[in-house]
Amino acid sequence: MTREERFEIIAICRKETLVPLAEEVRNSLEVKAIKQNTALIMMRARDSVEREVFNLGEVLVSEAWVEVSGVLGYSLVLGDDIEKALAGAILDAVCELRHPLSEKIVNMLKEEKKYYEKERAKEWMRIKSTKVEFEVMAKR
Repeated sequence: MTREERFEIIAICRKETLVPLAEEVRNSLEVKAIKQNTALIMMRARDSVEREVFNLGEVLVSEAWVEVSGVLGYSLVLGDDIEKALAGAILDAVCELRHPLSEKIVNMLKEEKKYYEKERAKEWMRIKSTKVEFEVMAKR
């Protein structure tokens, strides 16, 4: 699993899955929090008709940088949730460190991705029933 894939999955993970595993790491390795903060970042989207990118608006995010045995870990998650961001950063650092817990973390992330995709499919089925079809008129 690449680091980019790990970042994406950590961002969608459930907090109750990330935090206990991060605590397990804290019990066996020295973890140093370097930076933690919340911020607003611009969310961009793509217009479905003309395919142009536009700024949708600002979203609140929490980010964390940690150091585990000399290796940096990073996480960025939606919302005001420093605890989740710290847990994600810890797990990221452990994977970069190639610690024996890395395999357990990667397996958990794969399961979380499956869970997220299943929940998203359920939500789409609920939303799909309310879909209204409109004809898109071409520009002249």
